Amino acid sequence: RIRGRWPDLPVIALTAHALVEERERVLAAGMNDIVTKPILPDVLYAMLVKWLPKQIKPEPCAVQTAVDAVPPAPSFSPARAGAAPREIFDSSMALSRVNGDRQMLERFLRLFRERNAGALDAIFAAIEQQDWVTARRLAHTLKGVAGTVGLVGLQVAAARLEASLTRIVQHAGAESALLADDRAALELAWAQAQAALTVLLDQASPSELPLQSS
Repeated sequence: RIRGRWPDLPVIALTAHALVEERERVLAAGMNDIVTKPILPDVLYAMLVKWLPKQIKPEPCAVQTAVDAVPPAPSFSPARAGAAPREIFDSSMALSRVNGDRQMLERFLRLFRERNAGALDAIFAAIEQQDWVTARRLAHTLKGVAGTVGLVGLQVAAARLEASLTRIVQHAGAESALLADDRAALELAWAQAQAALTVLLDQASPSELPLQSS
């Protein structure tokens, strides 16, 4: 319908899937390009420059100024009490999502903790019921939101479980007995993420956010 009315309108897909197959799928559907989540500011700026009409395209210097305006993530001493290792929480990644705004990052971290408190219970309940499609969807969602706020350890563990559930869905329950390791890995990553959030949100002052070790 869009193409019928605006044949030359640039249409960009936004997806959490970075697979080659996903790019091929959206291009086949008639879209022009694809941006994957979590979104990095410089990638988004580059995509806009690529597809905006020439008459309204920003000058390269303006785009570079916008990219340069993202403050670099501060470094913190590993000796600082309770610092979250980078494999659990990547502050550089998290700050890049919010253009270096610490207060916004703190708000997002609090929202993540509040809105996903029952995430693991929901995923594991779906697995117990052998509702593989729901379990995969929930794992995919957890992967995306964890990555957005920089909880990379949890993101990786959720992605691992999602991949296993995808194989089960595609092969009608095959390998379901092998989920134990993935569940254990997700439980560990969840515990580590919660511990990191406790340090970041309950034990650190706003000026100290985010904590990270080198």
